[in-house]
Amino acid sequence: MNIEYKLFKERRKSLKIFLKNGEVIVKAPNFSSKNEIESFLKKHLDWIEKRLKTLNKNKKEFIEGEKFLFLGKEYPLKFLKEIETIGDKKIDNERVVFDNAFIVNEKYRDNAKKLLIDFYKKEAKEHIIKRVEELSKKYDLTYNKIKINGAKRRWGSCSSKKNLNFSYRLIMAPKDVIDYVIIHELSHLTYMNHSKNFWTLVSKRCPNYVEYEKWLKNNSFKTVFTDN
Repeated sequence: MNIEYKLFKERRKSLKIFLKNGEVIVKAPNFSSKNEIESFLKKHLDWIEKRLKTLNKNKKEFIEGEKFLFLGKEYPLKFLKEIETIGDKKIDNERVVFDNAFIVNEKYRDNAKKLLIDFYKKEAKEHIIKRVEELSKKYDLTYNKIKINGAKRRWGSCSSKKNLNFSYRLIMAPKDVIDYVIIHELSHLTYMNHSKNFWTLVSKRCPNYVEYEKWLKNNSFKTVFTDN
């Protein structure tokens, strides 16, 4: 095999491949042989290579001029000295100032990744919670709690207790796409499944949902930071 991988054998019925932090991870049943595992890997070689290429393309170094998504558009990262100002905002504290760019105080350059994630979490909390409140009123729906989390594989979820969860990464998507994910999860308050009735309801509330699903599928890799 030309691909390096980490193997974990456990009590399971089938083989599974996934990528984590740029590494190929294989989970296999305890009884699996090396030949079975490598044969399985070879069958999925094209998928593995495409995923690795995508991840490598999106590696972030958090340097001057590197671009990051926000509300569907890409903006550059900039570093300014603390004596400089953006309008009436002085770049003198440990946070991101947004002005058609992600602006960070030069002395916090080494902490840019954390500051950018903190910015996304703050913006996500403000925007998503507001839209959940507005859309739930529009459709006369009642939910319990809202939580913004750091999920990488799910944009949102709705529990049987009517608790709504959304990944902060969603704030990188266009506003219409964010609304779709919110509508999707709100629709689970009526149907706790993905039945035909569920999708009929989603389609009624968000006619262009297929287009938004495509954006999420095609751009998901851009919202997960993989750095050196």
